[in-house]
Amino acid sequence: MHSAGTFLGENLVNTITNTQSAIDSAQSSAVVIDNILTTLSRIPLIGIDYNPSKPLNVTLGEVSDSLDPMQRSLESFQSDIGNTQSDLEEFKQQILILDQNIAAISRNLKATQVTIDHYRTQLTFIQSWINIAQTSLSRWMTSLAWMITFIIIWLIFIQAAILLQAINQYSMIDGASTLAE
Repeated sequence: MHSAGTFLGENLVNTITNTQSAIDSAQSSAVVIDNILTTLSRIPLIGIDYNPSKPLNVTLGEVSDSLDPMQRSLESFQSDIGNTQSDLEEFKQQILILDQNIAAISRNLKATQVTIDHYRTQLTFIQSWINIAQTSLSRWMTSLAWMITFIIIWLIFIQAAILLQAINQYSMIDGASTLAE
């Protein structure tokens, strides 16, 4: 009984604490991902429709929060087993609470899976958009280079025309001054 109490009250609580730490880390990353996708969805040219009913970081927070009651339940298990075997009815109640908490975790995990699937869809769309952009970029750069080349040649012709007019004007002025003498 003591080893079962230690397992439930200490080992599983430590496991849950470590799991919550991992979920908290993932939650921080999810905020960044969510912010990036939200920002990208606000750019009208990209065409991303991202507006989840519940952001991934919130869903992960709910999963982490749903683990808190489980820790308290497990610590209570340890106390109950250590104190007496006659308190089996309380133990039964704690199992029911644990079952409810596990059901809540299951619901939260399903909601998280939906959000993750949505992120995968968005990432697939973004990857295909990036591939298209990479393909189109070389064509745009070539077109831009041709337009700039055309403008530079056009400016050279204009400058040459102005130079020829100046030479012509100078010749006329020089010719007129020669005739006047």
